[in-house]
Amino acid sequence: DDGTGAPTGLGRHLGVNRRVLVVAEVALAIVLLAGSGLATRSLINLLSVDAGFDPSGVVTLRVNVPQGTVALDSMPGFYEAIRARVAAVPGVHDVALGDCPPVAGGCNGTIMTFADRPPSPTGNAIVGVHWVTPNWFGTMRVPLRAGRLPDVTDGAGTPRVIVINEAAARKYFPGEDPLGKRVAVYQGGFDKGATIVGVVGDVRFGTIDSTAQPDAYISYGQSSPRRAMLFVRTVNDPAAAVPSVRAALKEVAPKLPVFDVQTMDARVAAATGQARLSATLLALFAVLALALAVMGIYGVMSFAVAQRTREIGIRVAMGADSGCVVRLFTREGLVQSGAGVAIGLVGAFALTRVMRGLLYGVAPDDLATFVAIIGVVMVATGLATWIPARRAARLDPVEALR
Repeated sequence: DDGTGAPTGLGRHLGVNRRVLVVAEVALAIVLLAGSGLATRSLINLLSVDAGFDPSGVVTLRVNVPQGTVALDSMPGFYEAIRARVAAVPGVHDVALGDCPPVAGGCNGTIMTFADRPPSPTGNAIVGVHWVTPNWFGTMRVPLRAGRLPDVTDGAGTPRVIVINEAAARKYFPGEDPLGKRVAVYQGGFDKGATIVGVVGDVRFGTIDSTAQPDAYISYGQSSPRRAMLFVRTVNDPAAAVPSVRAALKEVAPKLPVFDVQTMDARVAAATGQARLSATLLALFAVLALALAVMGIYGVMSFAVAQRTREIGIRVAMGADSGCVVRLFTREGLVQSGAGVAIGLVGAFALTRVMRGLLYGVAPDDLATFVAIIGVVMVATGLATWIPARRAARLDPVEALR
């Protein structure tokens, strides 16, 4: 130093390099904390989405019937025999069949036309088509909003009936009652016409973060495709009931392949898996970056105190109290943090724009998230600054001047 305790030459150069490094670390922490904060809020929003059904206590088993094993006209009875036998398994509360599980994607879709309307000049009405047994809605806790559900009296020789969801009612029957309307659904033999008898709540069959699409439900009693999935609601752990359910299926159809066995909770978890992974990784990197920034500021301020020991002694000897010394070093540390925050915000806004497609229910420039991360960084770095500043204020001026 120059005799006053002020760093010169190499010491000053090292000090500048350390300060630049601290500013960079704080900026990186801001960027990663912004991404982590938005990803976490997006995940929370996804987990709170009402998918339209209750997944708890339900396990699903795919039981597609191979061609040639059961005659087509015998399929309704075959499916009912499977359903009834599995329902008798101890611990099973209810059993239904459907062709496509919710939140899995890849379900069927087709055109729907309306008997009382001319063809639409703007394009055909599109609906998802789902085959279900009449008790599927009760098993999956899907609410009935209007009309009735298909029942056992709606068989192969009776007039065709369908149930639509609220999204279909809103889109294709705005301002009118869809019940009793005649429509044609171009799958399952319903292209000759069917009557809408009920409206049920929306179920998300696609990705969990997508809006509910118009859907139509066809009863297995009136149309029985060879693809089917058992939805088994149990009293206790649904996974534990799988061996008993498999055994019951073998009694009815020993050669029936059973595969794609998953609980509905697992399917919902898989639907949010990408969001969970993104939030977890960003959180880990953000915590690491913040820790580096805090350690960096602490190291720089400790180095500054060591380099300016004689200056501190002179200031105290000249009448400066401990508060003045603390403010001197704290101000210096907060200036570095503030510079890092300013630079980091620019990078954070750029990053969050790229993340727009990964976010659900939160804007990439969400003010609350940015205010929170700035507060976290300033408090953490302020504490890292205050500790060495407080230590400097406690120096004995006589010892310091020596």
